Amino acid sequence: MEKVLADVYPKTFYDQLTFGVFVLLTLLAITILIEFVPALIYALVRKLNVKRILLSVLIANIVSYPIFFIMLSAVLSYRYSFVPLEILVVCIESVIISKVSRIDIREGAILSIVINVVSFSLPWIF
Repeated sequence: MEKVLADVYPKTFYDQLTFGVFVLLTLLAITILIEFVPALIYALVRKLNVKRILLSVLIANIVSYPIFFIMLSAVLSYRYSFVPLEILVVCIESVIISKVSRIDIREGAILSIVINVVSFSLPWIF
């Protein structure tokens, strides 16, 4: 009997690249939606400019997400590579959030930690 591959299976390098970019963009969109919720709550509780906070979270994710996945694919064979990479992402996002939203770097770091903890823990909850 002949093996049949699904029609969506990427066969060529171009198809694999296109599929990979599609998956990356889909996961990025999901991450942004997840992280907008705690960012919105944080901004409302701390009485910060909501539009700037959400814009800063959007920009921070657009910048840090590809960096995270490129670095993750480079060190995937190492057992505990995820934690240092997540710390790097938090540092990058802290700077971007504080600069774009014009808040203190400590406040940007707290917000980045909060949204990343929520984003990281959500799949474990469900």
